[in-house]
Amino acid sequence: MPIPYSPPKVSKIGLKARNYYRIKILKVLVNALSARRGGIVTYTQNLARSMANLPVDATIVGPPELAQGQKTIVTRDVGQFSPLKRIVWEQTSWRKYVKSFNPDILFSSANFALYYSPVPQLLLMREGGLFNPFYLRNVFPFLGSRIKLQTRIRRNFMFRSMRAASTIMFPSETLRNWVASWVPDIANRFVVNSYGIDHGHFETSKEIIAPKKDSVKLLYVSVYYPHKDPATLSDAVLQLSQRGIDAHARITMASNEFHPWPSGVNDLAKLQSAEANGQAELGSIVYKDLPSAYHDADIFVFPSISETFGFPLVEAMAAKLPVIAADTLINQEICGPTALYYNPSDAASLANRVEELLTRPGLYNWMAENGEKRVKERFSWQGHADRLISIMEKTARTG
Repeated sequence: MPIPYSPPKVSKIGLKARNYYRIKILKVLVNALSARRGGIVTYTQNLARSMANLPVDATIVGPPELAQGQKTIVTRDVGQFSPLKRIVWEQTSWRKYVKSFNPDILFSSANFALYYSPVPQLLLMREGGLFNPFYLRNVFPFLGSRIKLQTRIRRNFMFRSMRAASTIMFPSETLRNWVASWVPDIANRFVVNSYGIDHGHFETSKEIIAPKKDSVKLLYVSVYYPHKDPATLSDAVLQLSQRGIDAHARITMASNEFHPWPSGVNDLAKLQSAEANGQAELGSIVYKDLPSAYHDADIFVFPSISETFGFPLVEAMAAKLPVIAADTLINQEICGPTALYYNPSDAASLANRVEELLTRPGLYNWMAENGEKRVKERFSWQGHADRLISIMEKTARTG
């Protein structure tokens, strides 16, 4: 039986100070119902703020927790639905709403599209592990049978979603290439639009001072998933301590994030042991407090072995914080030559890189300055938003 349809109350964004005689206003409906944790929350909040200054009439529909302090986001709670109930709801009740709203374009911002959409649809693909060869070799086999089955089903729904969309957008060339290797027949509908950040939120006037050789404060900003690999950072801190370096890691993962995953028990135990020894600190940080965390650290470490983009990398560089990251294609794409890289999941390799940076203050300063420069040149939020509108306009015209 279809789930009863009850359309959410809507509000309009981006209608102020518009000259309707000089520019055609694009009517956009954004499905952000999956924006509950991680980078998609940051993305959707930025999108809501910026659309007021873009030539669009936009309505964003998202979960209640996303709308805290954001009056421009319309709420709809589907988080408690089972996967099957969620699918039925999106393909029935949500379809009715889209049809009645009749936008110029539907922007599905989290991997899954509306099948047989009544309007042109732009789909944002933002999940990389399901297509990443390294992840599939090194993480996927250890997820447990239930999670592996769910992952395969999820990937199949993503394939169906991509085939249902008019245009498929990716935040990185790396992700685009991974997915194209699975579905080359629809790659002609793929476009890449790098994410960006509000640089002013993270920039600092603080003088760049390389840390002392025998003491270092490391920072890792991330929620927990198995591929985030925080245990490698914890092991590296222990090795640095054994080398006579007073190392401490701030890891922004909350303990409740570990429990759904088979590997989470061991990872959490290792991190809590490091915390008890004074070598680590766990706990999430709200977005508005992130700049202070970046400015207080000496080095940003990014052990994650699978990303679609990596917002924390860009944020750290914007804050003039040198980056040491796992040597993966996506980390290389984002940071280029302005970061140091180590062998993924190799704590000794990571410790060596930290020690190298502590003994080379000239390199430390160069990385801080050029990392910030790279962000300004490549990863501005305004640039992403402008390209997004162009992609929407083209998709709305061509279907």
